[in-house]
Amino acid sequence: AEPRYQTLNWIQSGEGQVRFQLRMANSQDGLHRAVWLGPDGTRTSYYVTSETSIATSGGTRWIQVRAYLEGESPVLEDFTIHYAP
Repeated sequence: AEPRYQTLNWIQSGEGQVRFQLRMANSQDGLHRAVWLGPDGTRTSYYVTSETSIATSGGTRWIQVRAYLEGESPVLEDFTIHYAP
């Protein structure tokens, strides 16, 4: 069974912003062709608030996360993807 992704959670410290995009696919090969997306399912949006619901697109077996750390000194202390198996 494929997981059902629920929320993206993180803890950050320092000055600056941390934001994320995700891409998903049903195979590892498909993951490399998948598009990076934000919470509204577009290429131009980013997860900027912890505990935001994950928008699924293009399958769910494989997931990859891209983090952007911007500003003086942001630190990503903890990162979790909550899901139901």
